[in-house]
Amino acid sequence: MHKIKYILFLLIAFLFSSCGEIFLDLSDVHCELDKSTYAVNEPITLSYYGSFEDSSAIGSLMFYFYVSGEEGIQILTFYDDYQPGLTTDVDDGSYYTVIKECEKMTSFEDKIIFSISEVGTYKMVVHFTGSTSEPNHLSGCYTFTLPITITE
Repeated sequence: MHKIKYILFLLIAFLFSSCGEIFLDLSDVHCELDKSTYAVNEPITLSYYGSFEDSSAIGSLMFYFYVSGEEGIQILTFYDDYQPGLTTDVDDGSYYTVIKECEKMTSFEDKIIFSISEVGTYKMVVHFTGSTSEPNHLSGCYTFTLPITITE
């Protein structure tokens, strides 16, 4: 009976170890605001950057974000020079940009600059999602929540 359990244990261990990684590791992907308190219509800089352990993989990476307050989703004003590939979903007030599209998953760094026109306390939710064309079709996601206070 112990031999059967041992063989079964080895078989299960072999099967799980041969499956490989199933998630794209986004633990080295970051985003941050230049500060947390701003005046009305003051430029707010959201910087995002990251790298991947295996830069030979081909894949795609994007992030979407929104800013919400007591009144719901906040419409943002963007500065023309700092909205790389930004797309707006007018229906729900979210924004997204594609960082990599079917290219090597190498390091990246960029920023988006926007402003908020109303006094209040807000939270910015930034959600990264990515995938590769590896045999296991690695995919992953990571979410950040950043506080923003707008004063007179």
